[in-house]
Amino acid sequence: MRPSVHYVQLYRNVGEAAVWWRAMSSNGRPLGRCVAPADGLDAATAHLRRVVALLDGAEVTVRATSTHGWRWTLVAGDEPLATGAHENDRRTRCVMAGRYFVATLPAAAQVRTVEVFGRRDLPLVRTAST
Repeated sequence: MRPSVHYVQLYRNVGEAAVWWRAMSSNGRPLGRCVAPADGLDAATAHLRRVVALLDGAEVTVRATSTHGWRWTLVAGDEPLATGAHENDRRTRCVMAGRYFVATLPAAAQVRTVEVFGRRDLPLVRTAST
């Protein structure tokens, strides 16, 4: 059995310069993401490094959603750093998902290319890494 290798994906939407990051599991499912986009590749990378540096003092908080699910947020002080990539159906699963994100993010490999996502009729495009 191969060890699972998580990675961090950088992405933006077609026509926008803002770059988001999200932690992905080895099977391509998102684990968590930044709460707001950055102004470019360097800013997104810097924010990711800052989140990793603050993990020890950060806390996973859980809240109910309007659709009766649960979503976690990683908070340092009163600043939200990252959030769950999707809702969980149970509070305990949500807590575990947030803890798993915290445990795996430092070892996740960072991909230095920016994926560009748009409408379904547009192909996936990779931009050059810096």
